[in-house]
Amino acid sequence: MDQQMKTGGCRFLRALQSDDYHYFTSFDTKLDENRDILERTLPGVRQRRDALEEELRNLNKQLESNPEYAEIRSLQRELEMLTEKNARLQAEAESFEKETNYEPIKAEVKRLRALYNEHLVAAASGRK
Repeated sequence: MDQQMKTGGCRFLRALQSDDYHYFTSFDTKLDENRDILERTLPGVRQRRDALEEELRNLNKQLESNPEYAEIRSLQRELEMLTEKNARLQAEAESFEKETNYEPIKAEVKRLRALYNEHLVAAASGRK
C-alpha cells in the first residue's frame, strides 16, 4: 500500500511539475516581452523627465527673480512665525488662566462658610 502511494504520488508530482514548467515558461516569456517594451520606452521617458526638470528649473529661476514673489515668500514666513507665536501665547494664557482661576476655590469657601454658619446657628439654638 505504501509503495502504491509513493508511486502514485510521484506520478502526480511529475505531472504537476510538467504543468508548472509550461506555466512558468509562458510567464517568463511574457516578462521578457514586457521588459523589452519597457526598455524601448525608457529613453523617451527619461528625455521627457529631463525636459520637465529643466522647465522646472527655469520656472524657479523666473520666480526667484520676481521681486513680488520674494516679498510673498517673506510674508509667508512671517505669517508662519506669527501663527506659531500666537499658538504659544494662547497655550501660555490658558495655563495662566488655570493657575489663577479661583472660582472653584471661592465656591468651596462659600459652601463651607454656609455650613459653618448652620452649625453655629444650630449650636446657639441648642444652648438657649
